[in-house]
Amino acid sequence: MTVRAKFTCIMVSKVKGWAGHDFLWTAHFQPVTGHGDGESEENKAFWAATPAGRLEVTSILHDAFEVGRDYYLDIIPCEVGTVAAEPSGGDRV
Repeated sequence: MTVRAKFTCIMVSKVKGWAGHDFLWTAHFQPVTGHGDGESEENKAFWAATPAGRLEVTSILHDAFEVGRDYYLDIIPCEVGTVAAEPSGGDRV
């Protein structure tokens, strides 16, 4: 089963680096809520149908994620014994 969730980046923090990097950037996300004034119909639908939770990802790129911007998160099961496709990420790969 494939699941698409919609999250908002709520904070990007600078953290101590490792592996040859002085600093790394951790982006913190929360799911869209669908509650409150001005929430879109899409956000209401995502809130009703997808997982809630919290997501944190770390990158060497300081501008990988923008605070206040929404992002889709696709959760796709891995097939055992198959080779993964190329990673997606546009011009970042």
